[in-house]
Amino acid sequence: MAGFRIQFSLAALQLTVASVAVVLAIFLAPSRLGDACLAIMIVCLSAFCLVGIAYGSGNVRPFCLGASVPLGLVLLYFGTHLDQIFDMWWFITVERSRALEFRKMLATAIIGGIVLGYLCVGFRRLLRGNDSDSRPE
Repeated sequence: MAGFRIQFSLAALQLTVASVAVVLAIFLAPSRLGDACLAIMIVCLSAFCLVGIAYGSGNVRPFCLGASVPLGLVLLYFGTHLDQIFDMWWFITVERSRALEFRKMLATAIIGGIVLGYLCVGFRRLLRGNDSDSRPE
């Protein structure tokens, strides 16, 4: 394993920091709008992951595979707890701790998707080296 060298991309680092900052800013917003934005982000990111799994090449596919796991779990939670989610969004009285728990789950899924995606890319690079399928030689 002497030929394995980790490469860092400044663009990927900046994108990661910016996306985590946006998620945390929305998480700390004190309104129901923040909850709706996080939920919409979950649905959109899940769709982007599915497109990346189907049509991605190189490191895009393992990143999307890793990121889709926490996002899929949250979508499963959406499907099984729709009545409680609608109660929170339509301002029906819900305990503050329950709404905060929902918000924490959404933010954790987004940040966890980013982390797990990077772990899958690192594992792919560990197995195959730093070569990429999409780069012509």
